[in-house]
Amino acid sequence: MSARDPVDLSQPAFDADAPGTEHIVLDNNSFPQEPEQETANTSLVVQLRTTALAELTAVDAGIAALHKKYADVVFAVDTAEGMEEAKAARIDIRDSRYKIAPIVKAKRAELKSIAALLDTEGERIAAALLEIETPIHEQIRAQEAIEEAAAAERKRLAEEATARIDAAIAGMRNAVTVAAGKKATEIANLLDEVGLVVITTEAFGKRAGEAMQVQLNVTDALAAMHDTAVATEAQLAELTRMKEEKAERDRVEAEAAAARAELEAKRIAAEAKAAADAAEAQRLANKAEADRVAAEQAKTQQAMAEITRVQGLVAQATSDGTVPFIEKTVAEVTAWQPGESSYGFLLQPALLAKDTTLAQLGTLLAKVQQDALDAAARAAAEADAAAAKKKADDEAAAAEQKRLADEREAQAERDAAEARERLKAKLALEKAERHAAQMLSALRGMDAALESLTDGDNELSCIPEGPERTDLVSAWDITRAVITAAT
Repeated sequence: MSARDPVDLSQPAFDADAPGTEHIVLDNNSFPQEPEQETANTSLVVQLRTTALAELTAVDAGIAALHKKYADVVFAVDTAEGMEEAKAARIDIRDSRYKIAPIVKAKRAELKSIAALLDTEGERIAAALLEIETPIHEQIRAQEAIEEAAAAERKRLAEEATARIDAAIAGMRNAVTVAAGKKATEIANLLDEVGLVVITTEAFGKRAGEAMQVQLNVTDALAAMHDTAVATEAQLAELTRMKEEKAERDRVEAEAAAARAELEAKRIAAEAKAAADAAEAQRLANKAEADRVAAEQAKTQQAMAEITRVQGLVAQATSDGTVPFIEKTVAEVTAWQPGESSYGFLLQPALLAKDTTLAQLGTLLAKVQQDALDAAARAAAEADAAAAKKKADDEAAAAEQKRLADEREAQAERDAAEARERLKAKLALEKAERHAAQMLSALRGMDAALESLTDGDNELSCIPEGPERTDLVSAWDITRAVITAAT
């Protein structure tokens, strides 16, 4: 433990394992156990107590001297000499206090009967020593805290100064980046700002030389950028003047071209109107076709519904099972006369459904009549068998009718979907053809307009030579190539 270590009041007053502790081992043979030796044991205990306490008493005797020497002393710990004196005093007091623990540790094992007395006396003496030591220790720690706070403040101020210098130097360096792309007046302002930075050793410390070099480099760079910006702005002003003069010439030429193009525009407008009229006529024709297809679909659905209804009559007749009802149903189906105008491509399926239904009804009628004739002669068991057979036949017939109806309905849906797809493809093709015709007409108008601007050598000499004329000639060549490819 050094002289600067604080006193830890939470630790035990005595350390039996401290270095230098002298151990005295007492075994069971150290004290006689026979009754006749009780008087001798008591004498021995008294002797041991006196010996143990004698060592503590010697330490205790020194407390008065230490108290007299240090109790009211205020050390000049803010000076090196005073701090050394305070630490020496603390060591002097601690040496006495540290002697207590080894004494108590060694004697406790020998003198179990007086352990409580040793603890109490040792703690009292240690507390008395600590009472003398604590004020000195607190003086030392208070001065150490002042010195640590002063060091932390010096570090904070140094870090703030470094950050301020870094920011100032970085600000000057950043002026070059900020000046990029700026006008000459803005660059001049930045140059003034950098030049006005006052660099002194008081403000920049050891980095004053670095700051001066950065300021010199940045001002040189900004001056060069300012000269370049002035020259560039002069060139831009001249280019602007030339563009304005050319724009005036172009305006005059454009007015002349507009007068020539007006007649051509009127001609193109007339052609466009004719094309629009033709497109409207085509639209009406497409609408009529779509209406016709919708009417055909409605007629098909109605025909399918009628075919399904007729096919369902067999199930109704079968369900009723009486001769009058079956004969009425046969008459109804016989009177049904599907025509091509109403059924179209479903005419043959309708006729087939009629024939099939009549055949099934005929079979059903014959069977019902035969069953009626045989019913009286057959026994109850035969009647039950006939009823079971009739039910099976009815279910088979109904299943067959349903299968045929599902097939016809699926076929009708496929036919209708194909008709819709054909119509959509036709309309898309017609729309593409109309757009292509309109684009070709516009390109021809552009070709005719450019043709009217050429001279005898088929050159656009009325347009000054330059990029605009070159681009216009290239566009004309592309236009002619597209017209040739389309025709």
